[in-house]
Amino acid sequence: KQVIRKSEFGRVIEWLKLNDPIWLQNHHIKLYFHKNQKSNVDVKKIDKEFVKKLENAFNELVRSKDSRRITKTQILRKAKILSRHLNLPLCNEFLNKNSESIEDFQIRRIKNVAEILSANGEIITVPKLLYGAHIWKRTEKVVKAASKIANLY
Repeated sequence: KQVIRKSEFGRVIEWLKLNDPIWLQNHHIKLYFHKNQKSNVDVKKIDKEFVKKLENAFNELVRSKDSRRITKTQILRKAKILSRHLNLPLCNEFLNKNSESIEDFQIRRIKNVAEILSANGEIITVPKLLYGAHIWKRTEKVVKAASKIANLY
């Protein structure tokens, strides 16, 4: 019997599986992976460290008056973390909780427009807010938020 590591002849073995499985069975080639080896990596510790990085990146994005929507990708890029770390439970939970929906993003834009209009001393109305925030498809939630913001100023 021969024992072959997957990493050594991976492409050859895959080709044989697809094109000549009988030969592969007759020659008793076994493939093994490093499944039983324990990892020295503390996943929970790394997960907590990444969540701290994600929190810092999220806070920077919120503080900046950037007109881009805060998405999972945006937060990951700002934190300089690879997207494969989404499999970590705390990171995934943090990103799902803090990424903006389209409506939340529109409401944030409306607030920014209201601040600009009030700084210029203009009268704040709902149509001005929606027009200034470039919102053409209006949902009920966005219109209600715009009317609340208009009443506050």
